[in-house]
Amino acid sequence: MRKQILHITIFIYIVVFSSCIVQEHKTMKNYGKCYKLNRGKVVYEYQTETGRTIRKKLQEANPKTFKLIAHEATLENCSACSLWGKDDKNVYFKNMKIENADPKTFEYIGYMFSKDKNRAYFNQHIISKANTKTFEQIGLHFAKDDIILFYHEKLIQGAEDIASLKVIDELFVADKFNVYRTYFPLRKINNADSKTFISIELSKKYGYYSCRFYKDKKNAYLFDIQKSNYEREQIKDTTQLYIIENIDFESFKPLLKKYYSKDKNNVYYKSEIIKEADNQSFIVNESNSDKFEASDKNSKYKYGKAIKDQ
Repeated sequence: MRKQILHITIFIYIVVFSSCIVQEHKTMKNYGKCYKLNRGKVVYEYQTETGRTIRKKLQEANPKTFKLIAHEATLENCSACSLWGKDDKNVYFKNMKIENADPKTFEYIGYMFSKDKNRAYFNQHIISKANTKTFEQIGLHFAKDDIILFYHEKLIQGAEDIASLKVIDELFVADKFNVYRTYFPLRKINNADSKTFISIELSKKYGYYSCRFYKDKKNAYLFDIQKSNYEREQIKDTTQLYIIENIDFESFKPLLKKYYSKDKNNVYYKSEIIKEADNQSFIVNESNSDKFEASDKNSKYKYGKAIKDQ
């Protein structure tokens, strides 16, 4: 008798629990990866770094007309994803309403940029002075209209020809006349050739996130980044640009150690030629040993200088 009661109790529990799951499922609807309908309310759902799920209600959102505008498809989890949604009256970035945005004409452009008939936006921020008719994204962090360049929502002055402006990376842009460092305002690189100026791709495992190389038909450029790119408008510029003059364009390459590079004619440390270095046998020390950074058939080197063998 006790066993029968136990079995009946378990059966009732399973039925009730299953009913709750079905009922909860019926109240959930996915508009995208992070926007959901939960108990009659549109919510923005994301996970913290610890794996905790957070749901933020969009109090004014109309679930009957709500729909997804765009999302970052390459991002794998909601802790970082950025989404835009709208209903018949408002536009939302994550769980934040974008004030005065027009849902009928609002469109996602790319990365964090969007616009409607009246304004351009970076995330939920209005980009002041942007001409929405000509506004376009031209690089991961950049956008422009017919007369102004923008880094995120900030206006950047200093370019000579906006129409021909192109992004090299987040640190450099170029127009048909000049190459510029992307600080506020832009800073022209004297004598750089904008037609041939390129970034040299490097492996991040060797620490090149803080040290980048570029070259044009005449020179190479070593950009030493001392401060975070995203803080640059608030802090003193402590970056350093080294110009390596008169390189051989085709053979020039950085070596897998900070500040070292070479071409078919010379070995360089920062912007200086290492005169005593043997070009053919010169290699960098890829280990983390602090005794020496590079060597050739004659010597070992540290800070670009030959040292006594240890």
